[in-house]
Amino acid sequence: MDELHFTSGDGVSLEEAEGEELLPGGAQRRVTEANKHEYVALLVEHRAIGYCRAELDEFAKGVADVVPSPVLRSDTFVPGLSALDLELVAQGLPGIDLADWRTHTKWHCRQTELRDGEDVVYAALKEMFWAVLLDFDLEDRAKLLAFASGSGRLPAGGFGALRPPFNIEVLPAQSVEHLPNAHTCFNNLCMPPYESAAQLEARLRAAIQADAGFGFA
Repeated sequence: MDELHFTSGDGVSLEEAEGEELLPGGAQRRVTEANKHEYVALLVEHRAIGYCRAELDEFAKGVADVVPSPVLRSDTFVPGLSALDLELVAQGLPGIDLADWRTHTKWHCRQTELRDGEDVVYAALKEMFWAVLLDFDLEDRAKLLAFASGSGRLPAGGFGALRPPFNIEVLPAQSVEHLPNAHTCFNNLCMPPYESAAQLEARLRAAIQADAGFGFA
């Protein structure tokens, strides 16, 4: 097997087979077990923006003229501005009709048959969920919407025009200690059968503040 070096390997001819260097001196630096994670990270970054890095640099400079770079970065002293926070700053808070949200939300339970009494538990969970959202301010509702769908804004037709429809999936086997997670491509919010409104609210707030989503929470 040929040795890998810190190059992109994007050449279209034999002479260019090594591609561009991923970092200064990359053509002379061999990929090893110890540095393979660094190599993969650099290669992914190159494949994602390597062909438009100059354009993105200019775009970033334009953004920095409006929002100072330290505000966008997270470090020990500055919490940083998340992508969702930046979206809300740039576009403003959306109008979110809670009745419209409730009308067009579909609920699912990840098991075919409910055991005795569980239908009552899930009915109570639904009521708790909407009661909690009633106490959320507009910003937190937008953050929850973005956590589950990838955007804090709705189509012009509101929740009725959202495709796929907003849906909530209850995971009976998951511990209530787990945070909710989301599948944003499907506008899907997943959560365990929380036992109280306080527990549900605490887990939802922790999830939207962490902004994890994508099944990682």
